[in-house]
Amino acid sequence: DDETVEIPFVPVRFYATFVESYSDGVGDRETELFRVRRPVMKGYKQAVVLEISGNSMSPQLAHGAKVLAVPVSQGDWEYQSGGVYAVMSRDYFVVKRIRDNELITRKYLTLHSDNPNGGNVTVPLQDIRGMWKIVTIVEAPVE
Repeated sequence: DDETVEIPFVPVRFYATFVESYSDGVGDRETELFRVRRPVMKGYKQAVVLEISGNSMSPQLAHGAKVLAVPVSQGDWEYQSGGVYAVMSRDYFVVKRIRDNELITRKYLTLHSDNPNGGNVTVPLQDIRGMWKIVTIVEAPVE
């Protein structure tokens, strides 16, 4: 249908595979697809739908919510702050809020949970492999 478009979908169970394939440059070879209404895309390029795991970003992003994420080019990582981002490092893939971006001065990024019980993650610049800005919720369960 002309009102929707299919884009790559990364469910929680495929996070590890996504991290591995991203580093290998494999890309969307065997990626699931998720149908999104065309107006939601707003011209975003290379967008993916990510499934939220856990409740560290609740109440805004509940476990199982699906969000639209757009890649942030490496040259722009140091300018990102205040929003919610998916960050891929050497060992993990997390969705958190950037509050303390010290990539220019101290070469690290601190990612915060919205849920006070969710904790923080500090990622050294050399460990960051990819970053996506979460731009909208595509689908979410009611809590």
